[in-house]
Amino acid sequence: MARDATTVEPGVELVPLDMGAAELAAVFSGASDWQPAPVDAAQVSRQIMEQILGATSEEDLWKELPTWGTKGSVGVSFQVDDVRIYQSRFTIKDEAGKDTGRKGAFVSCPAVNLDTGELGVLNTSAARPAGKLIALARMGALPCKVRVVERGESSGGFTVLDLERV
Repeated sequence: MARDATTVEPGVELVPLDMGAAELAAVFSGASDWQPAPVDAAQVSRQIMEQILGATSEEDLWKELPTWGTKGSVGVSFQVDDVRIYQSRFTIKDEAGKDTGRKGAFVSCPAVNLDTGELGVLNTSAARPAGKLIALARMGALPCKVRVVERGESSGGFTVLDLERV
């Protein structure tokens, strides 16, 4: 199997998409006690080798997929084909900047950049884009075409990111 945008990262347990809405929101914000299952190192090694040995050309073997974050993609249009939710490896800080020890989540989507035609992965931890992508997946409304947009500024001075349909 060649490595492509549909390949799930080996050894990473996805946050279940069919989890209840309130619990899923809590996982995303770091307010949940949900934890991924321990990683099986042997399984991870096997999956990595299968992906490498599945390459059908030298180009496939060395190809790295582009990744885009919503923060750096304002104004860019994407076709989103699937949604995966992963627990973040970073911990959340409270308002005083103290580490809470809790981890949030982020959304990772196999996607096509409609401006360039490139196949890659669109990632976001921004609430509006992530929430809309998760909702679209839960409704069975994928693939869909969206554009990353700004919706002003939050009370904390951060740019509010969102999606609009294309």
